[in-house]
Amino acid sequence: MSARDRILGALPSESPRPARRNGERLPQSPASWAEFRAKFEELGGRVVNWEDLADWVDGPVLVDGDVLPLLPEGVLPHRTDDPWEAQLGVTLCDAAVASTGSLLLKAGPGRRRLASLAPNSHLALIPPLALCGSLTEALERSRGRTSVLISGPSRTADIEGILIHGVHGPREVLALLLES
Repeated sequence: MSARDRILGALPSESPRPARRNGERLPQSPASWAEFRAKFEELGGRVVNWEDLADWVDGPVLVDGDVLPLLPEGVLPHRTDDPWEAQLGVTLCDAAVASTGSLLLKAGPGRRRLASLAPNSHLALIPPLALCGSLTEALERSRGRTSVLISGPSRTADIEGILIHGVHGPREVLALLLES
């Protein structure tokens, strides 16, 4: 028996179908939602669900165009088109990196990156297929596009090392895993 035959024989008879988005094959990943959540929360992010969000949102919301079809009826009633007026910006996440707890958002027509940068709080909706294991996988998904990589709430420190949140972006970053 050749080495090739041994390798092919060791493969499962039914391999899972590769994940696809818009007909494009996405890289396979051993990443888990629990791993992403732990890293994301370690960076100061907060994982929420739709019920938490309905009680939490009380001001104007800026919604990325890709997000509108995914929102449950009435969950974000106070919408605005002004990024500087919005209290919450809602975007669709293109990749959620389990190993770092980071979010990757691609730019493109109809995509509002300001929704992730201008409001006091940012909510990233994460489709199940967006979860990936490494930053390398995430960057493969954004090839050819300008992207924003988010690793927790905005923070900076002065010369004395005093940490200040929300100076160059949102004070709070939220994540919500969408069901498949």
